[in-house]
Amino acid sequence: MENKKHYNYFQCAVWQEGSKFVALNLNTLISSFGKTRKSAMRNLKEALELRIEGDGVVELSEVSSSELETLEILTNHKDEIMNNISESKAGKTSSISSIL
Repeated sequence: MENKKHYNYFQCAVWQEGSKFVALNLNTLISSFGKTRKSAMRNLKEALELRIEGDGVVELSEVSSSELETLEILTNHKDEIMNNISESKAGKTSSISSIL
């Protein structure tokens, strides 16, 4: 008996961090990166395919559509976070999680 293939559609977000692009699948929270948007998406597709082909079990969250929204959070770390974002835009890599 032949296994019939089915197309599955996933919502993804792509953004630039320094010289790299990050692609995040919003349904599975699997991510990848690349030098270009296209390569980041290609790498994410490969990561998703490998994960799905592995055991066929992937925990999915339904995302019918996505939009970027700004989230305001009150913290004591404004200067450090803003400096970190500025350094990231200047091509330096650093982690916001190390501040929080």
